[in-house]
Amino acid sequence: MKNSLVPLIMTSLAHFINDGYNIIFSVLITYYLFIPGLTLPILGAVAIVYTVTSGLLSTPLSLMAQRMGRHVPFMSLGIFLQGISAFLFILPFIYHNISIETIVAGAIILGIGQSTYHPLGAFIISQSYENQKAASYMGLNGSFGSLGRAAFPSLVVFSIEFLGYVTGLAFLGVLAIISALLVDVFLRNIKFRPAKKEESTEKKTKTRIEKGFLAFVLYLTIMSFLRAIFFNGTLVYIPQYFVELTKSHALMGIIMTVSLLMAVIGQPLFGYLTTRWGGKIVVAITTVFSLITFALFLLFSRILVISVASFALFSLFSLTSFPVLMGYVNQKIPKEIATVSSGIVWGIGVVLGGATGIGMISILNYLHYSLAYSFWVVMIFGVISAVMIPWLEIWIEK
Repeated sequence: MKNSLVPLIMTSLAHFINDGYNIIFSVLITYYLFIPGLTLPILGAVAIVYTVTSGLLSTPLSLMAQRMGRHVPFMSLGIFLQGISAFLFILPFIYHNISIETIVAGAIILGIGQSTYHPLGAFIISQSYENQKAASYMGLNGSFGSLGRAAFPSLVVFSIEFLGYVTGLAFLGVLAIISALLVDVFLRNIKFRPAKKEESTEKKTKTRIEKGFLAFVLYLTIMSFLRAIFFNGTLVYIPQYFVELTKSHALMGIIMTVSLLMAVIGQPLFGYLTTRWGGKIVVAITTVFSLITFALFLLFSRILVISVASFALFSLFSLTSFPVLMGYVNQKIPKEIATVSSGIVWGIGVVLGGATGIGMISILNYLHYSLAYSFWVVMIFGVISAVMIPWLEIWIEK
């Protein structure tokens, strides 16, 4: 299947569902707030649960998939579990007395499901196509992830409005489960060689992360962690921020969809630029311009047209971590350790960084600070990550 488009198509379908489900809870928060006993800090804490679960499991599951050569089944199972989480998210609307317990259960299943796609999808693409062009393919693949992230706010809102809480969320659950089955059926013949358990001392020394590669991965992970505090931490609360601004769930859904559609352009664009220019310069561009556009978004929040336009530009630059970071790792790290390295950068850097950002905003909200003030606070970490970028490659320079 080396020259087939099937791996790209199926991993793109998986990415569409995975990133759509990445934002589903953020939209559901705006509805859960109508349930007695649920508050924004509590729901923010639940968002941390699924984010931390995803981050902690990303690296070990990536390593397990690599050792077994079972990348596709692990990835398909992750999409399947996300569909199951939708059915658990229905229960709080039916049984108010156990709303917290069922939301947490859904969040844990969602987190497990979310842990597999990015490192495994990146590996499947890099191994299915020419490694040097993998970032471009990841960008095209990533555009479908962005399309899912853009479509799901409106999809969730209108599914609930027209079908009701139960049928609407059940529809989304079935959509994910069917997608998981399709991915498994069409990609089940792709097999990757399991990692060897026994190797000569010389081979082990060669294939382990050398000091330079280890330092690069750790530095990139720290930089990604700080960047994600800003990028991913804010994204969970943006739907509620727009509901507060517009006083309308329907308008919020439309604004989120229109704004996040910009990432459909950004993913292939910055994936291509990562291939052409290298990861370091594209990391710099996306980080700096994300900071600028988000600042404009906050400064002009009361002028809805400017606010939406600024947030759309923020989405263009910020929602590019998959092709940029994963493409960058695959450019710089030997393929023998690329899956694990991707898992570390994504799971610990991007996902746990995002969880930290969510936690910070939740604490500030609990202390009665506004969302706008909280967003300014987490932006500081984005600035720090931008300052770190010039030293990214000193660890692997010869």
